[in-house]
Amino acid sequence: MLGLVLALALGVLVVRAVVMREQPPLASRPLQIRTLDHPLIMDSGGDPQNRFDPPQRGEHAGISAATIFQAWLKDTEGSIYDRAIPSSKPIPVTLARWSQWHGLRAVSPKRLAWLFQLIGVPCSDVGFLPPGQTTPPPDRDGCDEYLMFDAQSGAGVGGFVTRSGAAVLRLP
Repeated sequence: MLGLVLALALGVLVVRAVVMREQPPLASRPLQIRTLDHPLIMDSGGDPQNRFDPPQRGEHAGISAATIFQAWLKDTEGSIYDRAIPSSKPIPVTLARWSQWHGLRAVSPKRLAWLFQLIGVPCSDVGFLPPGQTTPPPDRDGCDEYLMFDAQSGAGVGGFVTRSGAAVLRLP
């Protein structure tokens, strides 16, 4: 009888640990989903530049932003994103037609894409360290990351990282 009680108690603890398991900090942030209503250029200082235009009339995503985000979180499990600081700030996600431009010439076809703006995430580059020095703690809130996913397939199609607060989206 004592063995049965112990087995039940252990079972309850295991179930509770699985249910109460802490989710990654980014998973607790809500997604703020919108559709682009005016053109934007993403100026990362390089070439080609990323251009975002409003979707065409009647054009819809084939896969939801939430589905893409959950798959991305699963793929990045155990990475620097697990060291993000929990926040109640929403993650801006925008549906737009994305293309790349070299000067005045398009160098990629326009495709419907979700643009995720992960504001205040850990930086993956800790910088140069002289030999013999220990690695500093990660910069947990020092970068903004912009990720683009095809809105029909969910496949990643681009992205880049900047220091937090850098203005990279502008009107053309």
